[in-house]
Amino acid sequence: VATGSPKSLKHAIERMSKSKGNGVDPDEMVEIYGADATRLFIMFAAPIENELVWNEAGIEGAVRFLQRVWRLVYKWEPKLQKPARKQGRNATAELSADQAKKLRQKTHQTIKRVGDAFETLQFNTPVAALMELSNEIADIEPDGATDDEVAAVREALTALTLMLTPF
Repeated sequence: VATGSPKSLKHAIERMSKSKGNGVDPDEMVEIYGADATRLFIMFAAPIENELVWNEAGIEGAVRFLQRVWRLVYKWEPKLQKPARKQGRNATAELSADQAKKLRQKTHQTIKRVGDAFETLQFNTPVAALMELSNEIADIEPDGATDDEVAAVREALTALTLMLTPF
């Protein structure tokens, strides 16, 4: 996840809170939660044209999501570093091929949703799509994963981390 400048976060938080009088110190939020989680929450919590009401539970959710992505990458990293193993076709292989296909479809649907949302400056909906993709990735466990599943997870994790970067 790319880090944002605390100055730009400070401007966004100040702008969102002046009319409500519920100001939060952006430097404090960045210090507590980090620039990535603070920016992710700001972009996820409300459409750009709406005013954002600060919500501690919301930013904690952003932190948990970023931690989950980190755990997924960490969990899969050893498996993704190993060369693919050969596996014969059987009922389990057919089921795993279906899981791999489902994950690939979700990955490409997410890429489209995120791309479309950026064109219309809707930054809250792509975050939701990325969260859904992470749920799909989490449905497959590295232990016992087939070549098809490993390839699908590699593609999904790569896409997820690249699409998460602007946030």
